[in-house]
Amino acid sequence: MEAELPEEEFQDFITEFYQAGGVYVFPEHDEAWIESPPMGFGYWHSELCITDFKLRTIVYWSHEGTVTLGGKRLINAFKKTFPVYEKIVCSWGYQRLDQS
Repeated sequence: MEAELPEEEFQDFITEFYQAGGVYVFPEHDEAWIESPPMGFGYWHSELCITDFKLRTIVYWSHEGTVTLGGKRLINAFKKTFPVYEKIVCSWGYQRLDQS
């Protein structure tokens, strides 16, 4: 993702998307906490999840350096904000749930 989308733009997207409600933050080794507004969520977190308070959208950072987005509203907002998303998304990692 870094080659096509500067980290600062991704951080701004996450902050803006979740700003109204804040997020639950679930780190691998520490206690969960609430962050409102969410700031500084760029690329190099490790084994971290953030989600809205209704648990309808999620961002997951793996120790391999990947970022996974979940939830239709979040994914659609990402696609709208970054029309180059097809260059960003790993071909092996993009699959719609309703595809067999």
